[in-house]
Amino acid sequence: MTAPASPSLRADGRGAARTWPVLALVLLFFLGVGATLPALPAAVRDAGGSGGALGLVLGVFPFAALAGRLVAGRATDRGGRVLTLRAGLVVTLAAGALFSLPLPVPGLVAGRVLHGLADALVYTAASAWVLDRTPAARRPQALSLLGAGIWGGYALGPLVGAALGLRTVGLVVVATALVGLLLTVRMPDAPALGEPASGLRALLPAGVAVPGLALGLGNLGYAAMVGFLVVHLDDQGGRGAVALTAFSVAVLLGRLVVVPLAARLGILRTLPYGLVAMAAGLLVIASTGSTSVAATAAAVVGLGYCLPFPALATLVAGRVPAAQRGAAIGALTAFYDVFVGVGSVVGGLVAARSGTPLVFVLAAAGVLAAAGVNLGLARQDRARVAASVPRDS
Repeated sequence: MTAPASPSLRADGRGAARTWPVLALVLLFFLGVGATLPALPAAVRDAGGSGGALGLVLGVFPFAALAGRLVAGRATDRGGRVLTLRAGLVVTLAAGALFSLPLPVPGLVAGRVLHGLADALVYTAASAWVLDRTPAARRPQALSLLGAGIWGGYALGPLVGAALGLRTVGLVVVATALVGLLLTVRMPDAPALGEPASGLRALLPAGVAVPGLALGLGNLGYAAMVGFLVVHLDDQGGRGAVALTAFSVAVLLGRLVVVPLAARLGILRTLPYGLVAMAAGLLVIASTGSTSVAATAAAVVGLGYCLPFPALATLVAGRVPAAQRGAAIGALTAFYDVFVGVGSVVGGLVAARSGTPLVFVLAAAGVLAAAGVNLGLARQDRARVAASVPRDS
């Protein structure tokens, strides 16, 4: 007997609601996150903090997001996507309110913890909501647009934060959260039909571990780019900010152009090629101090980097029931947090002992390992599809 359709994917198509409200919400949320970044160093300095304090304030965010993703997945499946979105926006309001006050360093840490938890709730719920309302064949494009909203927010946010102090940025964060809550007013929501994951399966649903490993290994390249590209080039007389901008623009364009093209060709089949190109770009960066060469290589890295999450999240979404989709996406993105966080720490140790070029070489090795894992996943997916095709008797 066929299971009843999810409330979000009725056969009459009315459930395929337009996803622009959640895309706008994500853009605004990450604009607020991005706006805090250039304002934090001055805030830490004004609070009498040292460089170590600044590192703590900056570094606590991804670990809070990691912890929050495991809660967010279960909340999204049990309470509904929109309810979890609203919870994340309420936490965002609290973070923004804190930032708008004259805070000591512990207060700044608390604000960043709240913002990291909000990141987990908002992004996990938004991803599950979009996946629910998108036909399977178009999920890579939908997730790519969601990612474009994140990168758009991160691109615009620092421009806002650089012109304002943290206390004013806090008010911006509050405003974005309030607008986000308004955007959820008419968003349909219902927990997906079926049994949500429980126990350990709620933390790591079946079918997520290997795609998560592939996603994590691929994001070692991202950790190298955002953590060490500017230092690597600037130390050699280049302009690292130019190359980092080229990377960011390429990721944004790739989300809008490359992912839809890859989806038509078969995104899991094309993903290993993108990862090989990404590894090649990292190796070129390791070997050069030229701004133009590094910027070109960074753009290649960015175009490759735009593929893994849409491809692997689509794969994971198809492996689990709709009632466990939030937990699966939360667990998948947790792999990203772990590998980026650990990769950044290890990269710093490697750079201090052996120089930044080795950081990019090791990142390229991780990305090539991700390509190997993805080849195996693509073969499994082709075998699954072939097994599901009816044979003539």
